[in-house]
Amino acid sequence: MKIFLTLLFCICISQLAIAQQFVQKQFSFRVDSNVVYATDTNYLGYPEILTMHIYKPIGDNNLHRPILVYVHGGSWLAGVPNDYYPSQISQEFVQRGYVVANIQYRMGMHTNPNVTPGVNCPLIAGNGQCAYISDTAEVLRASFRAMQDAKSAIRFMKARSIQDSTCSDAVFISGESAGAFTALGATLLDKQSERFDECNAIANAPTSNSNLSFCQNLFNHLPAGQTPHYNRPDLGSVEGKTNLNGFNSKVKGVAAFYGAIFLQGKSKDWLNGTDTPFIYMFHQGNDFVVSCNTARPIMTMNQCIQYVNLGVNDCVPYSNVPLAIGSCDIASYFQSINFKKYKFEFVNNWTGNTLVDCYNTAQAGQGHNIDYVSVRCDSVAKLFSPIAINTIQSCMGSGIADDYKNALYVYPNPIANTIFISLPNNATISKVEMKNMLGQKIESIQFFNNEIHVGEIPSGIYFIEAESNHKKYVARVAKM
Repeated sequence: MKIFLTLLFCICISQLAIAQQFVQKQFSFRVDSNVVYATDTNYLGYPEILTMHIYKPIGDNNLHRPILVYVHGGSWLAGVPNDYYPSQISQEFVQRGYVVANIQYRMGMHTNPNVTPGVNCPLIAGNGQCAYISDTAEVLRASFRAMQDAKSAIRFMKARSIQDSTCSDAVFISGESAGAFTALGATLLDKQSERFDECNAIANAPTSNSNLSFCQNLFNHLPAGQTPHYNRPDLGSVEGKTNLNGFNSKVKGVAAFYGAIFLQGKSKDWLNGTDTPFIYMFHQGNDFVVSCNTARPIMTMNQCIQYVNLGVNDCVPYSNVPLAIGSCDIASYFQSINFKKYKFEFVNNWTGNTLVDCYNTAQAGQGHNIDYVSVRCDSVAKLFSPIAINTIQSCMGSGIADDYKNALYVYPNPIANTIFISLPNNATISKVEMKNMLGQKIESIQFFNNEIHVGEIPSGIYFIEAESNHKKYVARVAKM
C-alpha cells in the first residue's frame, strides 16, 4: 500500500506540474524575427510578403508544445507585431511554454474620393485619414483577406512542428480589436457558403482622392514606381491560396480581446458550427471603438465627437462600416443555444455619464484596451491549459497516450466539484463513467447536460470515460 500511495503521489505531482507548465510563467525566450510565411495579393493588386515573429521558450524540454497564433489590431489599416499588446501577449504565453507566432497580414482599403478630412477634426489626423474608406465592401474584403492570412499562418506553423518542437494539433489563436475579429473569423468561417458576398468579384473601387494617395504607400502596399489597381476580383476560398500543405486550419481555442463579428450575409451561421472550439472573450463597457453589443465599430465614437462639439461631418471615418455583434451579444447568443464552451470576462465601467465615459475611453487602460494584461492572459491560459494537455497526449505517441488517443475535452483540470466535458465535433454523449487509478468505478458522480458533479471524492488522479455511438473517449483529470 505504501508503494502504491507513493506512486500515486508521484503521478499527482507529475500531472499538476504538466498542467502548471502552460499556466505559470517560468521560461525565458528568444524571438525569430520576420520569418516569411507567405506572399499574397494585396488590395492594390500587388504581391505582398507576409512575415511573423516566432517566440520560443528557452529551458523547456517539452517536444510537443502548444502553438498560439496572435493577430494584432489596427482597423485593417495599421499595426505591426511589435505593437504593445501583440508583444506583451506573445511574451505572456511564450513564458508559459507556448510557441507564439505573432503575425503580420495584408492590410489596407481603398479610400473615399469624396471626403477631405477637415481642419476641425484633430482626432483624425495623419494615417488616421486612411479610415475614410470608399464603401462597406472594402471593410469586409479587408477582414476576409486577414482571415485567409491567419489560416495560412496556422497551417504554416503546423507544418513546422518538428522544427519548433510543437504539437500540430494543439493550436490556438488570439487577437485584439481587428485582430480579434480576424481570430474569430479564421476560427468560425469554415464554409464557402458563409463568405461575405462582397468577397465575390464586384465593381471597381473609385479612384482615390489625391489628398489620401499616401495611404497606398503605407506598409509598402504599393511598389515603387507602380500605379494602384482599383479592380476588385473574387477573393477565393475561405482558406486562401497559400500554405495549402496538407494541414488544416482548425484550432482548439480562440481568445478575442474586444472583438466582434460583422453581421453581414450568413455570418451569424458562423456561431452554429458543430465543431466550434473553446472561445474566450474580453470586453469593457465603455469601449466606443468596438461596442460590446451590436453596433457599427468606430461610429459609436460620434457620441464623444458630438459631445465636445467638433465638426461632426469632418470626423466620421469608417462611415461605411457594417454592423458587428460584440462580445456581450455573442455571449448572450451562446447562452440562448446552450453552448457552454466559452468564457466571457466583462469590465462594467460604463457610467452612463457621457462626459465621464468619453474621457475614460480616451485614457490608457480604459475603453478600447485590455486592463491588466497579465490577469487576462492568466484567464486564457487556465482555459486553454487542459485542452492543450489533452491534445498533446495524442501527439506524444507513447505511454498512456497510446491507450487513450480518443481524447475527451475537459474543463477545468484540476477539478474542484464540477467539470465540463465535450467530445470532438460536439458529438452526443450517451454514457459517462469516472474511475480511479485502480480501475474502480466512482458511483457518486452525477452527469447532466455535459457537466459532471464529482462530489466529495478524494484528491488524486482519475479517468473520465465518455461513450458516443459505441466509441469511447477518455480524459485523465486531477482532483484537488
